[in-house]
Amino acid sequence: METTYQVTIKLPDATISALAESEYILCGFSSLVGPPSATTPIWFQTTRFSPILNLAWTNSYAVYVSAQRSIPNGSISAFNPYTLQPELGQTLTVDSNMGIGELSNVGQPGTVTVVNKTDHPFTCGLAAPPPPGTTADPNPALVPISAFHLYGNNEVVITPGTDIFLIFATGPEAGGPSPAHLQSGGVLVPLSPTQPTAELSFDINLGWTGGIVSPSTTQIPMPGSGSPGSGLGTSGSSNAGSTGDDSHGGPQGTQD
Repeated sequence: METTYQVTIKLPDATISALAESEYILCGFSSLVGPPSATTPIWFQTTRFSPILNLAWTNSYAVYVSAQRSIPNGSISAFNPYTLQPELGQTLTVDSNMGIGELSNVGQPGTVTVVNKTDHPFTCGLAAPPPPGTTADPNPALVPISAFHLYGNNEVVITPGTDIFLIFATGPEAGGPSPAHLQSGGVLVPLSPTQPTAELSFDINLGWTGGIVSPSTTQIPMPGSGSPGSGLGTSGSSNAGSTGDDSHGGPQGTQD
């Protein structure tokens, strides 16, 4: 079942002016549950600030496989996406060294399984379009929101999260925020199918109101953080050596 999520952020006029003057970027990261070797690429970044900033999206995902083994500038540029049904419970079986596979309607409900039948390592994960209005494109393309090691003859089980993490950072917009200089504290916004909306406010001097606020020293996976394994991950499952083992570890919550 498709769910629409929405986060509303109130920004005072003085804060909007200060954000623009100091070239802040609002960065968004999607939560995830999967193997502990996870990295969370930047889902969206925007400088389109207004007194009432609405971020809305649906639980529409694709699973992808990429030969890219590192994540420069916090993003994955080349990948093969496969569109998923909203209820998930599907399996992507990769049987080509080019990362090409076949998607089947077999799997654990609410999860996506990626099975690598080759001896070639890849990166895999979920992708989703960013919230409309965060980019100039009215129909934004899919963007990877998670990244996992997918070794040869291994499988990875991924559960999409519903929470998002927001933070204002500085740095060149084209390349993403600077990994060494996060200027504001971040906020984790808990969402769920039964509570899909949240209202927040941000003041340049007072910080966030609403959500679960983290200090300005929060370390998050920013550009330059390297390959999968260096960022936000929560324990899930990854099976080595056998693609037929169903003894997967269960989700253990979300991590901010």
